[in-house]
Amino acid sequence: MDVQGGATHTVMVGSRVMSGYDRYAADPSARMVVILPASLIDPLDQPDRLALRQVIDLDPKLLTRLVVSRGDRTREAVRDAGGGWAVAGGGGEEAFLAEEIARAAFLLVPLEFARADKASALTPAGKVTFAGSGSSVELDIYAGTGDEFWIATRLTRGLLARVSAGSARRIADAIDQLTR
Repeated sequence: MDVQGGATHTVMVGSRVMSGYDRYAADPSARMVVILPASLIDPLDQPDRLALRQVIDLDPKLLTRLVVSRGDRTREAVRDAGGGWAVAGGGGEEAFLAEEIARAAFLLVPLEFARADKASALTPAGKVTFAGSGSSVELDIYAGTGDEFWIATRLTRGLLARVSAGSARRIADAIDQLTR
């Protein structure tokens, strides 16, 4: 669980308190047991309520800039008031690639999650920083075996998410073409 200040703390949740729905929880580091309210624990027993349905927490209509990077290569794209993209030092093909990245990123759907250390077994495919309306989000994308792609954003909270291959493949290919 996240505690104030961004730290992570692990507690072990046990059985229900006798004649109630609250749950026992043990803090192994502090060597103590506490009782947690059912309203805090019940959503954990219903994983469908915790499903992450998107990985970019920006309004796609407010997206004004994206920065694509892979290794030491970086390209920046800016969206004009009419909605068209322009890539610094590029033409129509690069603008299309930026638009493809922006469109496909909002279609990514998490299918499963893994610990962040899984990234060491994957191939980095690049990073995209999306900005708009005073906020920005970084998307790290990794290629696995076959047509398997994993991503990390602030919404995945330190985990990797395996995502829908179609949209991820379009993003990875566009990053590759923009950073050649």
